[in-house]
Amino acid sequence: MVALGLQIRAGVHTGEIEEAPDDVQGIAVHIAARIASQAADGEIWVSSTVPGLVVGSGLEFEPR
Repeated sequence: MVALGLQIRAGVHTGEIEEAPDDVQGIAVHIAARIASQAADGEIWVSSTVPGLVVGSGLEFEPR
């Protein structure tokens, strides 16, 4: 494995999307993108919709 020195951030939201020929679009995509833009390198931010959907999974969330 080669270390590339990349830092990533992610935004997670759930909702309906619309398929485009080579992409996806819709309000859920925009919400996830806005959430990702607020995260710092190495962070994964989720919308308030996500924790309720993963109850019992063992995932833990911190408020921001």
